[in-house]
Amino acid sequence: MGLTHSLRYAFVSYLLKRGVSPSIVAKITGHRSLDHILHYTEVRLAEEVLAGLRGWGASPAEGQAP
Repeated sequence: MGLTHSLRYAFVSYLLKRGVSPSIVAKITGHRSLDHILHYTEVRLAEEVLAGLRGWGASPAEGQAP
């Protein structure tokens, strides 16, 4: 992935994490279709689910630095 694409991905992710509507993000970034924006949204949601699963079933002391 090139630097330009990485920056674009980071910008789109930043906007989506702050609750900006995918249709607004598409207009800002010049996407003609919501497919790419929805892909970013799905990646973000998947990351959140995985983060939640990491702590699932762990006691509060587990995973904490000594």
